[in-house]
Amino acid sequence: MKINALLSTTVLAICSGLVYAQERSSELLTGWEFRRDHNIAAADGWQEVRIPHDWAITGPFDRANDLQEVAIVQNNETIANIKTGRSGGLPYMGKGSYRRTIDIDGDALAGG
Repeated sequence: MKINALLSTTVLAICSGLVYAQERSSELLTGWEFRRDHNIAAADGWQEVRIPHDWAITGPFDRANDLQEVAIVQNNETIANIKTGRSGGLPYMGKGSYRRTIDIDGDALAGG
């Protein structure tokens, strides 16, 4: 029994090490752009998208971004107070937009 537990622990440790040893890479998602609001008509402010893409985490994290005044009913709180931890201090919450421009040949649409 002790040997199985030791073997399982050793295999788990080796596998965990292999996962962390992998290099992270990103790739340009050709033709896609992103902006941090829903103003899709704007000409400026668009950024090329690299994947993996998580637009909410760019910029500095700050506890002030995460403050909320609530009373947690499950904890039997009756008075609201300041809490954090909802978003981890993400620098941006809100809407974002993606766009991609493609060229369509008029002859292809006509079936020619």
